[in-house]
Amino acid sequence: MALRKGGKATDHAETRDAHDIGPVLGNVRLSDLNTDRLQSWLYNLANRPRHARGKGKGGKSKPIASVPPDAARKRKNSANRTWGVLRAALNHAGWKHDGKPVKPFQNVDAPKIRFLDNAEIEKLLAVIDGDFRNLVSAALHSGARFSELANLKVGDFTNAGIFIAKSKSGKSRHVALTDVAVDFFTSITKGKNADALLLTLNGNRWKLSNQTNRMPKACIKAGIKHAGFHVLRHSYASHAVMLGCPVVVVSKQLGHSGTAMTEKHYAHLSQNYVAQSIKQFGPTYTKPQ
Repeated sequence: MALRKGGKATDHAETRDAHDIGPVLGNVRLSDLNTDRLQSWLYNLANRPRHARGKGKGGKSKPIASVPPDAARKRKNSANRTWGVLRAALNHAGWKHDGKPVKPFQNVDAPKIRFLDNAEIEKLLAVIDGDFRNLVSAALHSGARFSELANLKVGDFTNAGIFIAKSKSGKSRHVALTDVAVDFFTSITKGKNADALLLTLNGNRWKLSNQTNRMPKACIKAGIKHAGFHVLRHSYASHAVMLGCPVVVVSKQLGHSGTAMTEKHYAHLSQNYVAQSIKQFGPTYTKPQ
């Protein structure tokens, strides 16, 4: 409820509640919740077998037999994120821990972000065409999320950039574009009504399920390492940072609430740019006599 009032997206919180929180703690009185009980819930959640999403909204998830590489870290990281959702709800309800806070798992954050290098991007674009190529190109040119791209209308694009009316955070933002990006968006919007969807699949709105299998298949066909659609967003940000774009600008382009998330994932990529800048612009001194 608080998220909705704040205009923020609730899908993530609702999914976590339906699958991981409600079934275990949903019927527990707030007064009966203590740190030990929550710590035990967090531990059990991290050690639960990996599940696949159920079909449709609210569909029941099912255990997956296969164990992927780095599975233990991923489960702990996922449990921490679920605890973040529950902790926010408990804080909103006025719950306080009994002298000792719940301890999330340490050092389980996601590893270095996967992004496509220039050669991989070239190979990927060479094996896709039509509506899917437009969707992928739009992501690479803007760094926008899939859901944001799917909702864009022709009128949201101008030579100054694209306007995203509602992002994951519930806020709107303006994404500036390079000249090459402007040329791309101009080519796919030419002659279209301002109220028409900017990106479509055979004239229809893109759905998440429409692209889920397309990226893995395209990667196989292109002969590159597996990458999901979100990797296109990471690729945009990574290349921008490596080319010297300030992290604060990349953060605004991506729609992050601050620079912390951007720095966490991409700041290390700017080190080469920093080194080159110091070599070019850093102070030099006359050798002492």
